[in-house]
Amino acid sequence: MPITISETRDGQLPIPYVDEPVGILEYDGHEVDVWSIATTADGKVIYLNCSAADAAISATLKRLLRKSSGKATFQPAKGMSWFGPTELSKLDMHYDTLTQALTHKGMRLKNQCVIPECLNIASGLSRPMEATPALRTSSHLKDAENTEDAEDTGDTEKPETTLGVWSFRYVLGDAAAERPPTGALFAHLKSLVVVCHPEWEATLWEQGLSHALILPMPSLGVHAWSITRERGRWTDLVGELWLSGALPRPKPVPLLAARTRTKRSRRSLLATK
Repeated sequence: MPITISETRDGQLPIPYVDEPVGILEYDGHEVDVWSIATTADGKVIYLNCSAADAAISATLKRLLRKSSGKATFQPAKGMSWFGPTELSKLDMHYDTLTQALTHKGMRLKNQCVIPECLNIASGLSRPMEATPALRTSSHLKDAENTEDAEDTGDTEKPETTLGVWSFRYVLGDAAAERPPTGALFAHLKSLVVVCHPEWEATLWEQGLSHALILPMPSLGVHAWSITRERGRWTDLVGELWLSGALPRPKPVPLLAARTRTKRSRRSLLATK
């Protein structure tokens, strides 16, 4: 798949990331070109960039983003290796839709990017105190009496626990890169109130992958990863790396430079008054 970082296309549609559609969305006879897509393993949409005529794209995305039973069918382009499901649905959260009007060969088209709240770094930073989600239990004891009996006999069975898709934040990267842009992981960890430093980002990325705190997601046209919201696991990892010496001590800001910046800020504040 030819990949181009520049958004110019020699007079063609200014769609980012790739030169050709990676597939199509099908709904009620409509076909919508998909330029980049990322989903969870079970088909929940993490990111979607598509274009088509106004009526086609509006009807298809409206169907996909319904509060209940929203869905759409994704068909990868010929020759594309798609490891996710073809039946798409939405995450149980709010989505932002970015729209850009396009004109191509006399046709009026629209390009739309669909982005869930858990992908928006700015949203996480504006509300940094995110509560660590509780684990979902797949089995429960029938009542309190049975629970007490089980404790007395020592036959208590620990219920299986699984994390839902709402337990993750997500980050995107260019299809030609193996990591997201610098600062993306640090911003997500900051939104989770994990004590870290920008200089540690490369190390935390590699260690996050090896400890399954970061997982690659099915994607075409972009790269996508999930980042667990379990703050405790991230804090434990940072602590272990710090004690082992894998994380360098951040360089202190020179005192003179800090004083100079403080004086300049005070002068600018007085000037505005």
